[in-house]
Amino acid sequence: MSRLVLLRHAHSSANAKGILSGRNEGVALSKQGFAQAEELISRLDGVSFSAIRTSPMQRCLETIDPWLTHQGEKVRKKVVIEPNLVEVDFGSWTGKKLSHLSAKREWKTVQSKPHLMKFPEGESLKQLQNRSMKVVRAISELPGNQPKLLVTHADVIKSILSGLLHSGLRDFQKFVVNPASITIIEFSKNNARIISVNNSDSHLKELLT
Repeated sequence: MSRLVLLRHAHSSANAKGILSGRNEGVALSKQGFAQAEELISRLDGVSFSAIRTSPMQRCLETIDPWLTHQGEKVRKKVVIEPNLVEVDFGSWTGKKLSHLSAKREWKTVQSKPHLMKFPEGESLKQLQNRSMKVVRAISELPGNQPKLLVTHADVIKSILSGLLHSGLRDFQKFVVNPASITIIEFSKNNARIISVNNSDSHLKELLT
């Protein structure tokens, strides 16, 4: 059984503006987010990962960069960009204000029946879950007894947690995944466990023991 550490990117400029940034380029961390990224140096200190996978989005790369710089080039070389960890394709909703989107009829589907939601001109949450679970299965089979690190987005993590519960995404909105939070799961072909969800302050070593 492999232990996977799921790290949501830190607070972004889009989070600060209440915008659904999706896959828009150029979305950097906010001032708060850069501070959270620096805090990861101590929160992840002393923990070794046998593999590191990250979403290609700028906010994810900026989140893990201070820790990688602190660790040195040997650890940085472990980083692999994983396209299937990318943010949801929100289609025509991309870049829109959340306050505007919340008035749409489809917003109720996102909140109450996420398993039925397909974003206009984008992907469905079921497609999101299929690709995120593909990553979990693949990385769990990699050799090494140390935990593996995945740097990604809130909805990706929520889809993985729902997948572990075999709930068909019906539990998707029951999970809270804050910026720079850590979620830990154990995964194998025959079994899965959720160890910790949405931890924003503890040292990772405390969560792994």
